[in-house]
Amino acid sequence: METALGEFSNRVREFLGLQEFLFPFVAAQHQFRERYYGLASAAMLEDLFFDSFSSFLDGKYPGESFERPPRGEKGFDYSFQGRRISHKVSKAGPIPVAALWDATRTDVKTWTFEDPICFISGAHSKIRLLFVHQASGRVNSFEALTASSTLTTKDAIIVARWHADQDYFALESILDFEGPGPVVEVVSFRKLWSQITALMGQGNAANQCEVFILRNFRKEDISVGHKFSLVEGIFRPGVYLFSQESLTNIPVTHNNRAVLIPKSAIAELMTQSLIKKQFIPLAVWFGAYAGDYPPNLYDSQRTAFEEFRRRALG
Repeated sequence: METALGEFSNRVREFLGLQEFLFPFVAAQHQFRERYYGLASAAMLEDLFFDSFSSFLDGKYPGESFERPPRGEKGFDYSFQGRRISHKVSKAGPIPVAALWDATRTDVKTWTFEDPICFISGAHSKIRLLFVHQASGRVNSFEALTASSTLTTKDAIIVARWHADQDYFALESILDFEGPGPVVEVVSFRKLWSQITALMGQGNAANQCEVFILRNFRKEDISVGHKFSLVEGIFRPGVYLFSQESLTNIPVTHNNRAVLIPKSAIAELMTQSLIKKQFIPLAVWFGAYAGDYPPNLYDSQRTAFEEFRRRALG
């Protein structure tokens, strides 16, 4: 991977490993899609990434440039250290991606992107996550924690630690909960937070710590310390970097709005990103407790106005 894109990958990995950046960003994946429609939510999620990553760089690497393109210039969304990058977002897993917003170009059969792509998937590509128990080979059905998750007496809440750059996790703890019901009611945020902060206190990055629901839990099969590998074909939430050389002469499809890179091609690009270690994970459990609505945009504008007025009045 070229030097600038490799540096970008390293910085994003560090950025999403910090709780003060990861958890607000994770909360927005659900909140913005609930509040804003379609392309509007995608644009706002891109803006949030740009603003939060800019804040991270300003604090830790103030000499490194991260900039928007000049007004009116098309073809890329931002540049890092002079390297232009396009930004694409998905609610969950691979989706068709627009290569050209022009439905009349039915003559286009393949597409080559001029710049690499930062593709962010906000959730797991499937609701039912299949993991293989590394010792027994038994396949277990897990679910990521969401605001709508419910628990039965046959289920368990699992706190897990992903191994960096790997497709398996180690089970760190199994939590008790107060009977069946909505997860946010029967499992307190305080209880989960104490487990997550304990893991982070041991040197684990915030995005390595995840919470799952294990359906049909059997104590004789599952214990703390056991390791589970994700079944192939299920994509974790996170940042997938597609290098420019992988975006050459891709066969396209068409709809009534755009020339599209098909879902199957995006899935293959995501797979290659995993193989090449160009993937940075999100840990999405926090989104279950963050609420449905993002902060009111007016509030930040009002705060800025009050600060101006305070300064003017001395």
